[in-house]
Amino acid sequence: MMFAAASRAMGDSRSLSREFARSGRPRWKWLLVAGWALFAASFMMPTFKRPFLLRLPPPFPGTDSSNPGTGSEYLPGWEVFVEALSGQVGPLGTVSALSNLLIPVTAFAVLGRWTMKARWPVRLMAGATGMNICVWMSFFLADLHVGYYLWVASFACVTVAWWLCNRGWSSANAVKVAASVSCHTSHVG
Repeated sequence: MMFAAASRAMGDSRSLSREFARSGRPRWKWLLVAGWALFAASFMMPTFKRPFLLRLPPPFPGTDSSNPGTGSEYLPGWEVFVEALSGQVGPLGTVSALSNLLIPVTAFAVLGRWTMKARWPVRLMAGATGMNICVWMSFFLADLHVGYYLWVASFACVTVAWWLCNRGWSSANAVKVAASVSCHTSHVG
């Protein structure tokens, strides 16, 4: 009997759960920062096994040019990005390379220049994440290295952060929370 009265006084369990999710620090911001950090790291990490597109790497300066294979076994992410952007991987590779522009664009949203409440950026990021997984993994799974997985994880982190922001997983105003709690407790009698 008392449990039922207390449940009625507290209100709908879904809205109460949503309020608890909103309290405290924003949960999506750390995920967004992690996505940015992974994105930056992926460009420096070994990403793709040489030779990329059956092309030998250029020789290091000061070495014998007759032996071009003296470089690392894996290309760093920025070299794979340049190759894909040049169109040598085909149109899907170019679109995949252009999808990298979506990550820096999220900085404008966080800095307040654009709103993060729209749904289309989340869908665009989710589509880019899926495309980047399908394009590279379906053709080159055996040649991918840690930089690729960091790169895809960065897209996933930014997409989930944007989705959480849209769903209202941000910090609630402490005064509002305190006022709503006091309103709910004053009706318990």
